Amino acid sequence: MDGTDYMAEKGNLKIISASPQFSRSSDIKKMRNVYDDILEETDVFIIDNGVHIYDDEVSNEMILFYEKRNEPTHIIAVSNPQEFVINSTERMIEIYVTLLHNVSDNARAVLEYFIINMINTKTNFKVNVKPFLGVVEIPLYRDLSFNGFWNAEVPKEVALIASKIETLI
Repeated sequence: MDGTDYMAEKGNLKIISASPQFSRSSDIKKMRNVYDDILEETDVFIIDNGVHIYDDEVSNEMILFYEKRNEPTHIIAVSNPQEFVINSTERMIEIYVTLLHNVSDNARAVLEYFIINMINTKTNFKVNVKPFLGVVEIPLYRDLSFNGFWNAEVPKEVALIASKIETLI
């Protein structure tokens, strides 16, 4: 955990990498020192856990967060349009919330959005969860997929999501 290969800063934005120097260390004592620095003067902390919420690293991250903070965890769930992936994502939300409650009595979670991403053809998607701000369908933007997000305009759906989330924090 020497150096800062796990974090980049610009202004008030910190981006944490899931690099071996940080997230793959299952030694919670080593992680705590780094994590304390990361949380210092941080208003918003975004974590992209993906489907690996069973990992020790993710559990350790949650423990460390709730040792320092008691703000709710705002969940933005993202799925592709395949039905089995939507169902799996819904199940992961349930498991994540359960894991949060097992970590700390102070832990709270709010499902803000359920996003179905990269929709190629319009379908009536069945989503069984009830996110606070709603279900958002984002079409497949070929320029994002083939040119890279850094070479494409921010999709209007993403800009709307960001503006609504900004009002919450």
